[in-house]
Order: sequence, then C-alpha cells, then structure tokens
Amino acid sequence: MRSKIALFIGVVTVLSMTIFTCGGKKTVDKPSAPPKENTEKATAKPAPKADAPAASAKDGEKLVMAKCIACHTIDGKKAMSSSLKGLFGQERTVVTKGKERKVKADEAYLLKSIMDPTADTLKNGGIMPDMAMKEAEAKAIVEYIKTLK
Repeated sequence: MRSKIALFIGVVTVLSMTIFTCGGKKTVDKPSAPPKENTEKATAKPAPKADAPAASAKDGEKLVMAKCIACHTIDGKKAMSSSLKGLFGQERTVVTKGKERKVKADEAYLLKSIMDPTADTLKNGGIMPDMAMKEAEAKAIVEYIKTLK
C-alpha cells in the first residue's frame, strides 16, 4: 500500500511540476502566406543549409532558469531532483529497459536525457517530464551544465 501511495505522490508531483514549469502559456503562430508556385524547372542544386549557431552556455543558463529550475538546483543542493552543479562527468547508475547500468554524464548522455528523459532513468530517482526541447536548446543546456563545477 505504501508503494502505491508513494507512486501516486510521485506522479502527482511530476504532473504538477510539468504544469508549473510550462506556466500554462499559450502561443499563437501567425499564419504564413501560401507558397508561390515555381514555374521554372530547377536545374541547380539547392544551396547548402547554413550551420546552426553554436550552443552557448549563456543561452543554456536562460533555458535552465526558465525550464529546469523548478526541479533542479544549480548550487549542489538536492531539491526535487538532482543538482546540475558538478553533474558533467559524474558516474550515474541508470535503469535502461529494466536493466541497471553505469554511465558517465557526458555530452551524449545529457543530450539524450534531455531529449528523451524516459530512455535512461536514474536508479532511485524521479522521472523527468519530457519538456519538448529542441536539439539546439538541449545543447545549450549541456554547455551551461559544463560550467557548473
């Protein structure tokens, strides 16, 4: 019975923090103009896409303050979830598809954890909600986490 109550409390907490973090803001996209028809035959190759700007720790800090700080701290103290301070390079015990394994909190692990938070869950930890981060946002957050030593 206790485990059911603990699970219920955990689910309610995660849901409420997700709602709190999202802030209930509604955005409205402006309708775009319909595409123009191209009557000319394309003979040249399309121009290569410009590389996305490099993720910056400064952008990552803003994102952490807006989207992550409700659950994570940056000062080394544990709150609802683990602190981001000192996280980069740490060894973590995670559960992946029901099996425990050790991982290093490197760039690849952190990006995966942000983009797909249910892929690897911390042993004895909560479940991070999917914040629907874009890859560029996740990279910026990782750059910021690297600075928190």
